[in-house]
Amino acid sequence: MTGPEELLTLARKVAEQDIDLYSDPEERQAVADATELAQAVLEQAAVLIRADRLALLVHHFVTARDEYIVAIKNCPPGNSDDYWRWQGHAEARRQFGEQYAKILSDTEAARSHTASDAD
Repeated sequence: MTGPEELLTLARKVAEQDIDLYSDPEERQAVADATELAQAVLEQAAVLIRADRLALLVHHFVTARDEYIVAIKNCPPGNSDDYWRWQGHAEARRQFGEQYAKILSDTEAARSHTASDAD
């Protein structure tokens, strides 16, 4: 699969070649303007793809907490090293999940506030 960075590089190469096909300055400018717009769209797409990948990574990190809880419950008595290791993993995911939820909530509140100001 071609990633957004590869698409952006390809778009730039095509644009450079397309501009050379036109001798009329207005046509060259039109191609340059269209290329600039396409590059902006591709750059925005790359940002959204990275954000989706990050959101998926965060989701997997936080939801793995359940696996650590099971490991804690299945830890044999007297095995304090494993118990505390699993406890630490579970606690880190709990704290991260809480902080991430607060960030999302604050971001949504800011967006709502900005949208109401625009009205």
